[in-house]
Amino acid sequence: MSKLKKRKDGRYAKQVTVGVKNGKPIKKTVYGRTIKEVEEKYAELTNLINKGVSLDYKTSNVSSILDEWYRIRIFPNVNPNTQKRYYYFIKAAKEYIGEMKVQDVKKYTIESMFDEIKKRGNASAHDYLMLTKKFFNYAVENDLIYKNPCNGISIQYAPKQKRLLTKEEIKKIEDCDLKRKDKAFLYVLRYTGMRIGEVLALNKADINRADLTISINKTVVSTKGPTHVQDRAKTDAGNRIMPIFLPLIKPLFDYIDNLPDEQEKLFLSNVDKLYSPTAGARLFKRIIKECGIIDSELTPHYLRHNFISECYKAGIDIKKVQTWVGHADIQTTLNIYTHLEKEVVQDGSDMDEFYGSQAEVKSKLKAIK
Repeated sequence: MSKLKKRKDGRYAKQVTVGVKNGKPIKKTVYGRTIKEVEEKYAELTNLINKGVSLDYKTSNVSSILDEWYRIRIFPNVNPNTQKRYYYFIKAAKEYIGEMKVQDVKKYTIESMFDEIKKRGNASAHDYLMLTKKFFNYAVENDLIYKNPCNGISIQYAPKQKRLLTKEEIKKIEDCDLKRKDKAFLYVLRYTGMRIGEVLALNKADINRADLTISINKTVVSTKGPTHVQDRAKTDAGNRIMPIFLPLIKPLFDYIDNLPDEQEKLFLSNVDKLYSPTAGARLFKRIIKECGIIDSELTPHYLRHNFISECYKAGIDIKKVQTWVGHADIQTTLNIYTHLEKEVVQDGSDMDEFYGSQAEVKSKLKAIK
């Protein structure tokens, strides 16, 4: 039986024989801040050895430890869909760092790895980083390394510039002969700037026909379990009252008037279930495709951006727009304003009544020259 020792740094340590090489035992030391922590690690390693798991980490590369991590910690505890997710991650990790010793993997190694992953346009980079951190946490727990090399690393992408709807796309939406539900759904997104989860959470009772307003106070979420309605908005600012503008009135009320009396939720799937945000985005894609708009990057959030931009063009006070769209910080609204089409920002005709027309200014400049 191995003896428990207390080190000068205050930690406890205990050795475990993890294998034999050239007739000599291979020792591994487990450490802990408390005796209980050390004994738990010792018992875990002893159990793995009894099961025939190879723990000769000093001569093992990342690939072999990834396999053992997956076999010991992941495979018994996740469903088949999640197993597939880990399979693709491990395949990618082995390609970049598989032949290295785990002790040799440094922060710059991980940064270089994810720089290459991003260059390849891998949409799973964020997820892969999370799993890489998880793997190296396992290495830290087993005293292979003292510090996770992923600490302080994040995936940074240049944000995609959200564009406005073109005049042609707007005309296609207005001219398209959509089903009542599809038209109401698309027009709510188009003329309110609501988030997709907020639209999917709407009840008929949230629509005030007398005041022509929409009460926004909840959102649909699908994290941590099945899709459900979260009885609060994304932020406190998300709880708000939104006007119903003229283009939305007819399609919205025409749709509501044809809903079954017993249906409380405004938008339900064909099997009377809540849409998840992902399913709602797919519904949006189908509808705009039916309108003749083919753009793989166009999402419901682009319509939110477009609505804010149209409010800018209409000269709506920015504080009012902030309230309508539920931005907690006015800087978020301002940032959208500053990314508008160049010609919109440069057009100073709305200030003519204050400073004189730009045409007059230009003529005077010509005269000076």
